[in-house]
Amino acid sequence: MAEDKAEGLSAIFNSLGDISENREKYNLQWAYKNAQDEFNSLFSSFLDSSMKHKVLAYYTSLKEDERARISGEFSSFSRSKKRRIRRAARESQMFSLLSSFVILST
Repeated sequence: MAEDKAEGLSAIFNSLGDISENREKYNLQWAYKNAQDEFNSLFSSFLDSSMKHKVLAYYTSLKEDERARISGEFSSFSRSKKRRIRRAARESQMFSLLSSFVILST
């Protein structure tokens, strides 16, 4: 059983080597996607169902942590951006008001 899996993995890497050497003959996007799909199916055959759930849960938690981190970074960016926009609008209003006073006084 393990020998079959090792042979399958070896076959995937051999096919990637062939694709790399003869890249002008292949559609590289399809070839590498196909190799990734084969690798994923081989990898999933290594794992039993309980291990698959653990790996999926870990991967999901990593994605959620990354989303939370990115969201936090952009929220502070968004706040400072909003402050700058409000400040520019205030300055524009002040300039308009002062320029109208100058025009009225002349």
